[in-house]
Amino acid sequence: MADVLWLKNTRLVGTVMGNRRGLPQDWRHQPLDRYEMTFYHRGNLTACKWRDKRDVLMLTAKHTATWSEVQSKVKGVGVIKRMKPDCILDNNHNKIGVDLNDQCLIFEKVKIN
Repeated sequence: MADVLWLKNTRLVGTVMGNRRGLPQDWRHQPLDRYEMTFYHRGNLTACKWRDKRDVLMLTAKHTATWSEVQSKVKGVGVIKRMKPDCILDNNHNKIGVDLNDQCLIFEKVKIN
């Protein structure tokens, strides 16, 4: 499906399940330490695996294997700097509007009934 979207000049960014067909077995099951990341490329697609509290797998046709430094508050430690993949930063920034839209739709459905 991602290849079809690429041909239609549509870029995708989103999370994928770990058992998704097409992802290499050894890459999916590779253990990561906290704040560690790995990337897998196939054609125009980039798959990113990053671990914060748990593994996050992203599939993107918009980003490459790039990351940025971010600051986070850690309880008991204070503010720390760490690296985070750009595809995850972009997804976290842009999914907020979609989530709010979904919440409004659910609220309207409840309100009508």
